[in-house]
Amino acid sequence: MTSEHFAAQTPLNFGVTWIGEALSTVRAYRDTLNSLNAFPVPDQDTGSNLVHTLEALNKAFSEELDTLLHDLHALTTDIQSVNQRLGEIYENALVQASRMARGNSGTLLCAWALEAVRTYWNFPGRLAEELGEEAHNLTLLQELEAMYRETPVTETGTRESAYRESYALALAAERVRRIIADESLEQGTMVAIMVALADYRFHYRAGSELTDVTARAEFRRATMRRALEGTAQNPPLPELKGYVDAGALGFYLAAVQSNPRWMSSRMPAQEVYALAEPPTDVTKPNSTSARKARKTEGTQDQAEHHNDATGTRENPGSIWEIMGTLTIDPLTLVQLRAELEELGDSLLLTPLDFKNNMWTLHVHVPSLEEARKVIAHYGVLADERVSSLTVHEDESAAPSRSQD
Repeated sequence: MTSEHFAAQTPLNFGVTWIGEALSTVRAYRDTLNSLNAFPVPDQDTGSNLVHTLEALNKAFSEELDTLLHDLHALTTDIQSVNQRLGEIYENALVQASRMARGNSGTLLCAWALEAVRTYWNFPGRLAEELGEEAHNLTLLQELEAMYRETPVTETGTRESAYRESYALALAAERVRRIIADESLEQGTMVAIMVALADYRFHYRAGSELTDVTARAEFRRATMRRALEGTAQNPPLPELKGYVDAGALGFYLAAVQSNPRWMSSRMPAQEVYALAEPPTDVTKPNSTSARKARKTEGTQDQAEHHNDATGTRENPGSIWEIMGTLTIDPLTLVQLRAELEELGDSLLLTPLDFKNNMWTLHVHVPSLEEARKVIAHYGVLADERVSSLTVHEDESAAPSRSQD
């Protein structure tokens, strides 16, 4: 079964409410997320990057929604047309936000949301379309299918809508898994939250009595708490054990804590702050030690070809973060990926628009000049954003093309 069996239905004001709540919530915890940030680079900007990304999404969504409301009189006689147009607004806004996102956290948040939207509305470019029959073999979808069939039907439509939401979020989690391409990082990063969020039970629980609603809310809280605590127990670096991953907590705050449908499931502020605090017997590594231990977010085979950020003659250590929108042929992309993996680390290549061969690029490199030459050899980079990984400064402070 696929999500195509059920029609997508989303309230008109849902996106506005969610994005507004997400921006407000992440702003409130920005400093906490920044101070918690230690992976892949301890540059203390996870909260700031998420705020910047959500601001871009909020602006893009508001502009898209204004267009819809202006044309609404022509669509009101056809609910399906309105719903389809709403899906297009979500997609367009996320594509725009993806081109302005910052950091690993902002990039992966947009990639996750874009895949969820494309899957939910069955738009071109969704992962299931790429995989074809192979999609049926995905573990997350097999687990979802089993839960769906075992769940008793007690509320008309609820079972099906929950399936569609879970299906979209399962494919979104799988998309991010493939972007990161390192199974060892799943339990210790935001992927853990994405996988937990795709659980069918998170979206459908039988019964509508107060006791049922209360149990449902507690199930969601417990599921998220367990996943977040899991990132501290299974960190991407041994010396980070005991610390909840900043990206995971930021993603939770933006995607789950801020969801207007799950208000009764929200964690109280004191619980969120408690998650951000390490055990008293754990000493937080400083930026230098964390940077020395950091390895590339690739497979073990890839890691063997990299040097860590302490620097060697072959790789002096990544000190710049480059992001942008890359136009490149898919076959050529394979060659570029290999060269960038050799040159730097934390490489994320996210499909943005297959029809026009557009991808979002995120990579950490030791030399801007060398990275730009490699990228220009294979494709065209637009919307370039550069920031330092060694000092906290605005993008405008980074060397321009002519200065580097």
